[in-house]
Amino acid sequence: MYQAFFGLQENPFSITPDTRFTYLSPLHEEALAHLLYGAYQHGSGGFALLTGEIGCGKTTLCRLLLERLDADTETIWILNPMLGPEDFLQACLEELGQTVEKHQHYACYQQLNQYLLQRHAEGKRCLLLIDEAQLLSRETLELLRLLTNLETGEQKLLQILLVGQPELATRLQLPDAAPLNQRITARYHLRPLDEAHAMAYLQYRIEQAGAKRPLFSRDALRLLARASGGIPRQLNILADRALLVAYAQEETEVNKPHARQAIRECQLEQPSKKAGRPVLKFALAGLVLLLLAGSVWTAYPRLKGYFEQAALPAAQPLAQAMARLGGPDDTGVCRYFVRDNFHCLPLMKPPGSLPQQLFPVFMPRQDTSGKVRGWLVHGFQPLRLNPDIAEDTATKAALLNEWRGDLLLLWQDPWRMPALIRPGERHIALVALRSRWQLLPGDQLDEPLQQRLKDFQREQGIPADGILGPLTQFYLYRNHLLEP
Repeated sequence: MYQAFFGLQENPFSITPDTRFTYLSPLHEEALAHLLYGAYQHGSGGFALLTGEIGCGKTTLCRLLLERLDADTETIWILNPMLGPEDFLQACLEELGQTVEKHQHYACYQQLNQYLLQRHAEGKRCLLLIDEAQLLSRETLELLRLLTNLETGEQKLLQILLVGQPELATRLQLPDAAPLNQRITARYHLRPLDEAHAMAYLQYRIEQAGAKRPLFSRDALRLLARASGGIPRQLNILADRALLVAYAQEETEVNKPHARQAIRECQLEQPSKKAGRPVLKFALAGLVLLLLAGSVWTAYPRLKGYFEQAALPAAQPLAQAMARLGGPDDTGVCRYFVRDNFHCLPLMKPPGSLPQQLFPVFMPRQDTSGKVRGWLVHGFQPLRLNPDIAEDTATKAALLNEWRGDLLLLWQDPWRMPALIRPGERHIALVALRSRWQLLPGDQLDEPLQQRLKDFQREQGIPADGILGPLTQFYLYRNHLLEP
């Protein structure tokens, strides 16, 4: 949106990992060196472990690693480790381009062993790289230990790299993980950037995007660096928002007030001068985030299809948010989790009365043992999210029988909008909306935008009040009108 205005060839602050924009701080260089060491242990059979906070750049480092491997190294890169042992083995074979001959655990294990022996005979190495490894089940972790037993008389056939959030290191300290933990020969924890390197990170990405002049004042860079806590992903979000703020005000340089507004709109408090992690504010007091940790985790492959079909947020960020929250609270509902940019709107209507546009929705349930169960309802073909029950679907009558008055509509909000934006108020998301509707540039909900918003609300069959409330925001995202 703002690239041409600032003389940029592309977006410098996309949160999609792109190695062309990788700023290798001393911390990242050291982390990459550990990964390379793990990849080239020449059959020692040891694991390498890289941990780091969310958004620190672990996945980008994985991509850099793959670019630096030689032609004799074949890689299995597992991006979704929420798999049981059998599915994990099948995923490994598919990554290697193999057709799974028999969908059985032992058969897959033997097929993988034969393939690795063949590659070894050809002078090739195989590397198993697992991202988001903190999501591995206990059974799959044990499978990884067993995979290190695949060997010739002289060396191991598979090198394994584990990459994940700090809780991965904690899990590996548990007694049942001791056999695997003892095989880790290289460990590194990727810390956030300090202030100087965070500022250099922003400058580097701007230059890589084609900027011919500085776009941020030094004060603005320092403010963004401190507010981000040194987390690259947060730096990207804040810097992108700051450029949008400056663009909306037709300013060619991002200054300190622009940075302050970006921090405020991203709901990040400015921390003290002492280095620390970013402070995340909880917002939308009347909204809640569904706590279905175990259920969502187990049903991810099926869940993903429903989200894709309905053009709603991807299931994986939601599943990861649930996993981090750790379990249900005593109310059966949950809070809005700002870090994952989810909005959640309670719908106090029975499923049969909802318009098709609102599906899928979640219907949470808590059983007598305190475990959270639930339904992912898509029209009248609901999917039961219960790992203890084999059936996937239920009749309309069974669904209505389960309903207790609570349904939750969830969607992702990269703009981090407040619950209500009233006429006359400003927000950077309105820059995108005005652009989509070909209105004059700006960030205010003025009369022309309010009138266009009322027309849109009538088209969707919702109250035409000209206010940007949660349900209106959902329909705007649903119709791709608020995409960054």
